Amino acid sequence: MEGRPALAARTAAELGDRLRRQTLEGDPDVLLEAARRLTVHGGHGQGLLAAALTEGIGVRTGWAAPWRQQLRVLRRHPVADVRDAALNRVTAYE
Repeated sequence: MEGRPALAARTAAELGDRLRRQTLEGDPDVLLEAARRLTVHGGHGQGLLAAALTEGIGVRTGWAAPWRQQLRVLRRHPVADVRDAALNRVTAYE
């Protein structure tokens, strides 16, 4: 997906939609490790996928501590689109 930002964005959006529709899809611990590895990669597409995983499973887990931490890491990602995606996520309303 490197060099194809539109494809990366569409793929990440589809992943996020699927995770929001399927409440029991995937093991949260396995997906957290995948999100962390994608984040560490530092690429645009990988970061967008990590953000989609983080939002989908973070919501499912009620934003458990490891998912909030993952979101904080994404908010400091080197790619602006990834940072923006993470900054647009809300974990709690006041």
